[in-house]
Amino acid sequence: MNLRAVLAAVAVYTGLAGAVTVASVYYATHSGLFLLVTGAVGLLLVVLGAADSSAVSTTNPAGGMGEVSTEEMGLQDLPVGPTLGTQNTYLVLVSYGVGLFLWSGVAVAFFRSGLH
Repeated sequence: MNLRAVLAAVAVYTGLAGAVTVASVYYATHSGLFLLVTGAVGLLLVVLGAADSSAVSTTNPAGGMGEVSTEEMGLQDLPVGPTLGTQNTYLVLVSYGVGLFLWSGVAVAFFRSGLH
């Protein structure tokens, strides 16, 4: 994977999108509970992104577990690779999830006295 694409995804999704989302939640609600829920959603996205990056074995049509070739499934003409251009889905999920979690923690720590 290209290091420049990884750094761009981390900067955009962790830095910018995560901060904008948490700031929107804070200014809309001024609630610590919603910030904690936002952090929990961030952790969920990290877990889903990590699960998306791991290899998943599929069920064999013959009844056993194992790898199934694309010819057996009739998928030989489908494009293989990331669907988001140069960024993989798991990279976007993990970066955005980390951003939500970290920025939620920063907001709770910084605005602790003003939360309801």
